Amino acid sequence: MSLLYPIGSKAFVSGLYRQFKSYFQSVNEKIPKSIAGLDGIYSLKRLTDNIL
Repeated sequence: MSLLYPIGSKAFVSGLYRQFKSYFQSVNEKIPKSIAGLDGIYSLKRLTDNIL
């Protein structure tokens, strides 16, 4: 399913999370967040919060 979308897209990240969510120990549902400075690229982690 995730292979139908470009790597890093919101749909790709969401699809992989749904596919592997049983391996994660998170109580809350993860929502893809955009990575600042990279238009259209998403991650489940906030990768750019501490940029100077």
